[in-house]
Order: sequence, then C-alpha cells, then structure tokens
Amino acid sequence: MRYDDFPEGAESGFARTVCAARRFFPGVELVKAAHFIHSEPPYRAEYDRIFRIPIVFGSDRNAMLTDAAWLDQGLQAPSLQMVEMVKARTDRLLHRIASANSTRSRVEALLTNRCTPPTSASTRSRANWGWVATRCFAG
Repeated sequence: MRYDDFPEGAESGFARTVCAARRFFPGVELVKAAHFIHSEPPYRAEYDRIFRIPIVFGSDRNAMLTDAAWLDQGLQAPSLQMVEMVKARTDRLLHRIASANSTRSRVEALLTNRCTPPTSASTRSRANWGWVATRCFAG
C-alpha cells in the first residue's frame, strides 16, 4: 500500500487537530501550514474553508507546521456543564452494568467492586501490571 492510498486519513486527522486547536485556544493560530503527499483534489476549496492555513499538495510527507507556542499553552478547566454531563453519563453506565443480568455484566460488576485501580506510581512500570490478578483475584 502506498502512503497516499487513503488520503482521507491524513485529511480528517489534520482537520480535527486544526479545529480542536482553534476551539481550545481561540484567537491563536497554532497550526501554520499542512502538507499532504497526495495530489490536489477537486474539492480543494473545502481545504481552504476548513483549514484557513497554507496547504501544500504533492509534498514528500503528510505533516503540519505548528507554532512552538503551542507547547506553552495551558488548558482551561472544563466547564461545570461538561463535568455534569460526564458524571450523568457515568452514572447511567454504572446503573446499566449493575442492573443487567448477562454473564458479562455480572463479571464487570464483580471486577468493578473488587478491583482497585493502580496508583499513579505503579503505572509508571510495566512490571506492576499484575495488580489485576493480585487485587482482584487474591483470596
């Protein structure tokens, strides 16, 4: 397979990155240019509309030029409304697991109740991934 056999993969990934950067950091253009290895498509105007940055087609690589200031950007705290939405969704999923009668749901409920997640210190080492067996299935 050639790298330009599926240009939609690079297109959609880059578009999500550019749009997310605009949403999280309004007023700052952190992505400066995009390069695609595939030739210019007939829908070039859509690239200009979505990206609003210089686009190079027929490049030697799929790449984005970003501003180094991106590394200095801090994220804003999530909105209270978003936190409440995530909590509500989590509660619905946990209720569905608790009230289901399938074997899978019973196993998930058992593991959820018995297992404690690894501490941040233990996740630093792959040698500590035995926590599932030692904390879930021990005595």
